[in-house]
Amino acid sequence: MSITIGQYYKDKNIFITGATGFVGKLLIEKLLYSCDKTSKIYCLIREKNGFTAEERLNEILSCKVFDKIRKREPNFKERLCAINGNIFETNLSIPAAQIENELSDNVHIVFHLAG
Repeated sequence: MSITIGQYYKDKNIFITGATGFVGKLLIEKLLYSCDKTSKIYCLIREKNGFTAEERLNEILSCKVFDKIRKREPNFKERLCAINGNIFETNLSIPAAQIENELSDNVHIVFHLAG
């Protein structure tokens, strides 16, 4: 028995590093568009040039690549969560409480795309 990509990712929570890069943006769009039953996509994003992780996520979501999902699902941003962190720091510089209370219990799949 085979399942579709959408069926596999149904009700799954995903954690992505490198979400602001070229491949990260494409992966987020593909998951949002093709896997419309995905629960939550957590994006590890570091603060940069005075912009918070949330502001940087909003910036990448304004890219043209998200036009198709924006038309079909105007509230698609609700399925995304910016996590402030840095891959070069211990525990990705994510507070221990957030790891224990939110991420470790909820994340099913991890994509490590950070350079």
